[in-house]
Amino acid sequence: MRIIILLFLILATPAFAIQGDAYTQAIAAHFGKDPQQIARLFTNGYGRSELITMIIISNSANIDLLNVVRMRKHGARFSAICAQMKIEWPLVEAQSQAVRAEIDNSVLSAKN
Repeated sequence: MRIIILLFLILATPAFAIQGDAYTQAIAAHFGKDPQQIARLFTNGYGRSELITMIIISNSANIDLLNVVRMRKHGARFSAICAQMKIEWPLVEAQSQAVRAEIDNSVLSAKN
């Protein structure tokens, strides 16, 4: 019974209730993604750097972000996902680190 109630509460929660923090908002804005989708993924346990890397792979491979999320959910490493998509992992990793630093700086400067 508790599971049914919990499931109902999760499904009944309106999409606008998930706002995300300044970082998820900045990630969504940087890549032109839906802020609620990014906030939802963050809430489901994907870290900020992980989100950035998944979006970069998605954009580079020209596939939907949720496809990368599914691969990641099934335990695929980023290097394996990149190899499958014929993308160079070191380039993705470097780009991800650069974007993370840029977003960190913009969020921190906005707070001051």
